[in-house]
Amino acid sequence: MKPLLTDDCMILNSTTLKGLEILRNNSNYSEYGSLFWILNRTFTKFGERLLRLWIAKPLRNINLIEERLNIITEIIHSESIVFKVVENFLSKLPDLERILSSVFHLKCSCSDFLKLLEAFSKIKADLVSVADKVSSEILVPRNKIILAELPVLLDNVEKYLSNIDHKAAREGDKTKIFLDISIYPAMKKCQDEILDAEKKLNDLRSEICKILKMIHFKYATVAGQKYLIEVPNSHMCLVPNNWLKISSTKQVSRFKSPEILKLCSQIDRQNELMISYANDAWLVFLNDFRRHFYQYKKAITYLAEVDCYISLSKVAKEENYCRPNIIDSENPVFQIQQGQHPMIAKFLGEGNQFVANDVQMNKQNMCMIVTGPNMGGKSTYVRQIALIAIMSHIGSYVPAELASIPLFDNIYVRMGSEDALAQGKSTFMVEMSETSEILANITSNSLVILDELGRGTSTNDGTAIAYATLEYLVSDISCFTLFVTHYPPVVELVNVYPKNITTVHMGYILKDSTDDSDIENVTFLYNVVPGVSKRSYGINVAALAGISKEILLEAQKVSLIVELQRKIESKIKEVLVKLKSS
Repeated sequence: MKPLLTDDCMILNSTTLKGLEILRNNSNYSEYGSLFWILNRTFTKFGERLLRLWIAKPLRNINLIEERLNIITEIIHSESIVFKVVENFLSKLPDLERILSSVFHLKCSCSDFLKLLEAFSKIKADLVSVADKVSSEILVPRNKIILAELPVLLDNVEKYLSNIDHKAAREGDKTKIFLDISIYPAMKKCQDEILDAEKKLNDLRSEICKILKMIHFKYATVAGQKYLIEVPNSHMCLVPNNWLKISSTKQVSRFKSPEILKLCSQIDRQNELMISYANDAWLVFLNDFRRHFYQYKKAITYLAEVDCYISLSKVAKEENYCRPNIIDSENPVFQIQQGQHPMIAKFLGEGNQFVANDVQMNKQNMCMIVTGPNMGGKSTYVRQIALIAIMSHIGSYVPAELASIPLFDNIYVRMGSEDALAQGKSTFMVEMSETSEILANITSNSLVILDELGRGTSTNDGTAIAYATLEYLVSDISCFTLFVTHYPPVVELVNVYPKNITTVHMGYILKDSTDDSDIENVTFLYNVVPGVSKRSYGINVAALAGISKEILLEAQKVSLIVELQRKIESKIKEVLVKLKSS
């Protein structure tokens, strides 16, 4: 088995994992509502763990990505019974990985070990039964290799299963778990001693019959005490003086003879030794099984892989996703038609009202500035692009009608704002630290998404940082970049780099106020429109949030004054530039 090397996969940083809700949502930090929640249709715990690893570490090796996509495509379109057989046994498997790990550490219980062996035996039998169909109907090499090799890897399971007493294993009785204990001499000796003592006890019954003048006699067992001689109180005169009285009732008294006491003591002693020797034998048995650990580990890895492939194929089929085209070239195209945010689209259910949007970028025109009203869907739009890119690098189908995705070496996302007071970091410091990490690691083959960079400080400083950062990404790094901003000066970079930057904004409709406040009503369309949004309409969103009319009117006045000042300053700059040039 070739390990998944770092060169073959991305390492998504914590900021990206959190910002995109890859493994957990940002509301209550559960899996519900995360990308993992969307993609997880696995049957097994070990399959679920592998899928989580795949999602957190997307591939950047195009051959491995295409291999996964080919497997998923085959499962989606295959009518072979093979995959139904595989789904059937996967749905009944215990956590084989956990049990095998406990075997490796010699900590496995008898019942768990039996579950492991029975599961392996069932898998082997089921796959052997469809071996001819695997050979003729499964076409993708990786699928064929896994399904053909699994029975071979599990070939010697019957050797161990055939020496296990299933009832004793389920009860955890190690003294009776082995059907053949001849290979464990100490246990065999104890068993022989116990059987010999039990035979002698059985032979004593005829002597007891003579003493008590009985035709038949059977030992009694009361409150865990075995081999009791039960004598009616009317026959007490027949009981020898050397018999030890154990207990009595109104009708009977119970005794043990000196011979019985001696033999019972011998049995008890041998039973204690048997428990000790059985524990030792169990460890020897596990240790012998452990010699095949890596063989069985490989089998479980294969099973986890198949579980993940089936999971991703189910999602693709149920949600009507498309197969992405991964482009590994010097001039890749980044194109998504009718892309959707996978989690939000799922939440909206069958009557899906999610507004799908397109992306059209290339290596020259590799930067997109996104503007638009607050609450207009900017963050959702850039998130869905990042999620589609990540899903395609996992080897998954994606929520779009068509997707051509460049082969990225990593994906970096910086969204939201929060402090880290325990670490002595303000909101702005956290924002700058996360941005610094991105800038230190990106390459020209990375995808970078920055959402409202610089909003944690003053407008002037925030604008300056956002402007300089975006210019660095465009002029020095030349990586695919999606940059969400409300700062007008940042948008003006499109005039400096007209071939490299495009601007889009989220669509909306303005309607006249329905009252006397003069505050226009904004209807969000959530579609992406070329060009720059004139305003952010934050006051309108404040109105939706229930801010009082008096505050809103005052805010509107201040906004108009500030906007007028900005326009005057802009005109003055234009005049000065013209004067200098003349």
